[in-house]
Amino acid sequence: MPSLLLICTLTFPQSPVRTIRGTIVDQNSEIPLPGATVGVRSGSFFRGVIADHNGAFRVEEVPVGRYTIEVRFIGYEPRRIPEVLVSSSRPVILEIRLQESVSEIEGVVVKAQVRKDIPINQMAVLSARTFTVEETRRYAGGFDDPGRMAASFAGVAGGSPNDNALSIRGNSPKGLLWRVEGVAVPNPNHFAGMLVEGGGILSLLSAQLLNNSDFYTGAFPVEYGNGLSGVFDMNLRAGDNEKRGWGVQIGTLGIDGFGEGPFVKGKNASYIFNYRYSTTALLKGLIPEGQLPVFQDLSFKLNFPAGKAGTFSLWGIGGLDQNGSEPLADSSEWNSTWDQTRYIWKGKTGILGAKHKFIHSGTTAIQTSLTAASSQFSDSKELYRPNGTYSEYEYADQLTSMLSFSSVMTHKFSKKLSNRTGIVLSRIAYDITIRSADTPGEPSVQYGSENGATGTMQGFSQFKWAMNRNFSFSGGLHSMLFFLNNAVTLEPRAGMTYKFLSGNSVSLAYGNHSQIEPLPVYFYGYETVPGESINPNLGLSPSRSNHFVLAYNRLLTENLRLTAEVYYQHLYNIPVKPDDFYSLVNFKKEYVVKDSLSNQGEGTNRGIDLTVERFLNKNYYYLITGSLIDSKYLAGDHKTYRTRWDYGYVLNFLAGREFLMGRNSDKILGINGRLVFQGGERTHPVDQERSQLVQDVVYDYSRAWEERFPNTFYIDFTVTFRINKLKYSSVWGVQIKNMLLEKSIFYHEFNTTGQVVEVKSEGFIFPNISYKIEF
Repeated sequence: MPSLLLICTLTFPQSPVRTIRGTIVDQNSEIPLPGATVGVRSGSFFRGVIADHNGAFRVEEVPVGRYTIEVRFIGYEPRRIPEVLVSSSRPVILEIRLQESVSEIEGVVVKAQVRKDIPINQMAVLSARTFTVEETRRYAGGFDDPGRMAASFAGVAGGSPNDNALSIRGNSPKGLLWRVEGVAVPNPNHFAGMLVEGGGILSLLSAQLLNNSDFYTGAFPVEYGNGLSGVFDMNLRAGDNEKRGWGVQIGTLGIDGFGEGPFVKGKNASYIFNYRYSTTALLKGLIPEGQLPVFQDLSFKLNFPAGKAGTFSLWGIGGLDQNGSEPLADSSEWNSTWDQTRYIWKGKTGILGAKHKFIHSGTTAIQTSLTAASSQFSDSKELYRPNGTYSEYEYADQLTSMLSFSSVMTHKFSKKLSNRTGIVLSRIAYDITIRSADTPGEPSVQYGSENGATGTMQGFSQFKWAMNRNFSFSGGLHSMLFFLNNAVTLEPRAGMTYKFLSGNSVSLAYGNHSQIEPLPVYFYGYETVPGESINPNLGLSPSRSNHFVLAYNRLLTENLRLTAEVYYQHLYNIPVKPDDFYSLVNFKKEYVVKDSLSNQGEGTNRGIDLTVERFLNKNYYYLITGSLIDSKYLAGDHKTYRTRWDYGYVLNFLAGREFLMGRNSDKILGINGRLVFQGGERTHPVDQERSQLVQDVVYDYSRAWEERFPNTFYIDFTVTFRINKLKYSSVWGVQIKNMLLEKSIFYHEFNTTGQVVEVKSEGFIFPNISYKIEF
């Protein structure tokens, strides 16, 4: 018999297993919920446990694979979490938040539902979605980047495959508010603003640290200020406080090293970090115009639970970027100004935050943060002359640093009524130098050179009242003071949701929002007399908008949802140039603002967003989104124009399938694809005659924004192969952006040889082939 047992052990390898553990807390107050039941299910496998007196639960010996976790607690709405991936490299650690039930009917059994459209922030009503870090890799074209992943959501238009800037419901990408760990931060992307203000090439945030986060596309809660179009509210996870783990990833985009674990085994304090250095030299032949972006970044979070004193954490994100190109050496090949240009772009970003979270009396949670951030870039363009000398025709250097303090209190008065109130103080220091020549080859002129400090003060308060299980209302007020010119905003916001029948709901929300402009806009100046200059834009008040959204949600099946949203946004107080078509609603990337502006502009964005989403179940999923966009603005000449971001339509088809392989299903092959159809970005007609006279592109501004670049279509493709071993796991990945090499980048360029302005187009494959091992 012992021999037979030995043979059986050798014949059937042991299946890798891991632990699923975490805590169950109240969604509002974040107090633990001891006694909550947790069930882990996949096919015939089921295991259940009960949370201890700290709300903590632990499910041991869970075989690798996908699982659905269902959580119940008396007096609370049940919650069902699908798609949870258990791998052999590390345990699954979750913080699960339950919403207290307002029903007073006893004996009613409520079925747990999957609701990805319900964000982590319980004050939100609509136009919001929670996303997971695993989705940023699984979604084709995601590249472990929240910005690229969000381009698949309804109401969102991505610019091109080489940039993660997002135009939300016809707004400029600069209108997006970025938040990390509950505080506003500078644009957290590599090469931030290099191509489009508000975007970058790749996220600074490592997917190793990212936790479940929220994305909003309009009428967002009152705690979000200084943003017009949408919000990325991203969270960082704490490291494993029980066991140390390490990993390495090598890919064509970069080499990563990461680790996590307890500072001292047996204690609760933990760390997690990731460092990445680019390996883009491998892509040199695929990058247009010889540009070779080089970057590196570091992300970390240190977590220190302190019992009744709350939890302290320290986190940071930093990155360095460099890009550039040289002019063509052979002057006979010069067909445009760019062929003669030496281009150098450098950037660096650093963010450091300290946070304290404290729960008082089981009904009040207070989160206080102190954050320091710095963002700097320099952009230089020089024209190479036949005599071997260089002439500068554009230069920008901008250093912005921010020190902010915030404190937010969430209080639950009862199971029906809760409130969130907070204050945010920010000091912004700046040092800006901008020079530009009217025409390349002419001497550059300084248009701005300022340094100093300004800031904002924001305050907000919002109530949420759940009258019963079917009806809830949320309303509050946000206010911002801009110290540069003492402009004050009052921003009321409100929303309601009504649930009816089974799995149906209707929501209505209104939000008034504001945003200050990029700092160079305010510091444009010119000399009135020698030695004396004025800055006419210092008095500009923040841009404003009223956003109205009506939404219908229906759960068609347990794993299939339909969402339709109709929106109307009225923009006002928009800076425009008097008696001209120019408006900041079309702001893309302008280091040099050479105009005196006034807050006379307006605009409208209206459209319909549709989403059909099947959550990952039985090894496959799909997401279909469609948007109709109508975007116009009223300029300083009192005429109405289409905006640059009036794409007309956006269609996304995203789908994926997982194949379980191996005797114990310890290998997972994932195949994912995405098709994108999108209207072209609007542009101006070209004045060919005047372009020939000045040997550069000249537009016919009397017909501003009447034309558009070609519509875009491209395919993204992702394949992953995960291998789970007893003590480690490895993942092979192939992520391809624009697989068919479709043209997706368009611009005008004057051809000096042909003496004509041409529409230039670029299309290139953006691949990332990687191997990751975790142990």
